[in-house]
Amino acid sequence: MFQGTFFFITASVIFGGILNRFIILARPPAKGKVKKRIARTAGDRAALEVYTILLKRALELLEGLPAIYSPTIAWSDFSYDNPKVNCAVTYQPSGNFTESVRYLMNESLREGMDKVILAGVDCPSLTVEDINHAFDQLDDNVAVLGPSSTNRPYLIGATRPLTSIFPEIEGEIHLQLNDMVESLQKAKLPFSLLDDKLTICQWTDWQKWQSSFL
Repeated sequence: MFQGTFFFITASVIFGGILNRFIILARPPAKGKVKKRIARTAGDRAALEVYTILLKRALELLEGLPAIYSPTIAWSDFSYDNPKVNCAVTYQPSGNFTESVRYLMNESLREGMDKVILAGVDCPSLTVEDINHAFDQLDDNVAVLGPSSTNRPYLIGATRPLTSIFPEIEGEIHLQLNDMVESLQKAKLPFSLLDDKLTICQWTDWQKWQSSFL
């Protein structure tokens, strides 16, 4: 577990005054450590191969984003020789995904960002155009969510600390899209839902994604 101050290692020139930040949360590509639900069906080797492809696409997405979005990769573990990428680098504060999302979002806003968007590596169809659209949605909304087939958003964006929008994520629970939408509706906060996208969590998800190219 990473302990200490939230920080960025800048791998490219980041212009002053940027008020946006896009962060991808990722694990190092290590056999037996990634895509465990896929591994239960197809084995550790296949799970690693799937994850490596997803990670490569996510890193390419980061490198294709304009500097105005301050593209950043947040690794779950800094003890590995993580792949090099031409963007800012930081680390997740713990192995709990919900806690890491909350912390990275809140710390970015505390640093002065006006809009912060986070995503994982599980959505291979996420594009630069999608990111542009998501940031645009935060002009008039306090939150933007990307619905997926698993009821867990593939993308979360906000202009306020997450615990002030979604009190339920204060605890150690998984981020569930329906709960987040319900919180926004109860609080009468403006939000935007992006297009539904497939996320790769199970072996059948990967097969479905592969078949889309046939």
